[in-house]
Amino acid sequence: MKNIVDDYSNQVAKMKQEYEKYLKPLGIKMPKDTSIAFTWLVYLYSNIGKLISKDDITKFTKLYHKGISGDQQIRHLNDPRFNWGYDVRGSGRSYGKMPDGSSVPYGYYILVSMKKPHSRFFIRPSAKKADKLLS
Repeated sequence: MKNIVDDYSNQVAKMKQEYEKYLKPLGIKMPKDTSIAFTWLVYLYSNIGKLISKDDITKFTKLYHKGISGDQQIRHLNDPRFNWGYDVRGSGRSYGKMPDGSSVPYGYYILVSMKKPHSRFFIRPSAKKADKLLS
């Protein structure tokens, strides 16, 4: 975790670059820089493609947001209701599969990609525009 703390601003810049290039044109929104959700996303991005425990995400988030509870709602990063469509996968849901098809272990999350949205993003009505941009 020390590396990401030391390199936080660099990770933010790289993440925002990928977001601007790949996800923003599809209508996916970036959480506000000062939000807890943004901090989750930065931590997941710094560990992209790796399983990360909810406890580790909470510990990291507490470095930047004092007084938060351990009940983090990381799964909302892929929720199209918020116009978020990040390819974050977690345990216990039909969309909680690893890229190889295996299940995400309980209490873990993985950010699969910042280049493509989560498949749930295309369920919402305004997804036709996004779907056309990917074709």
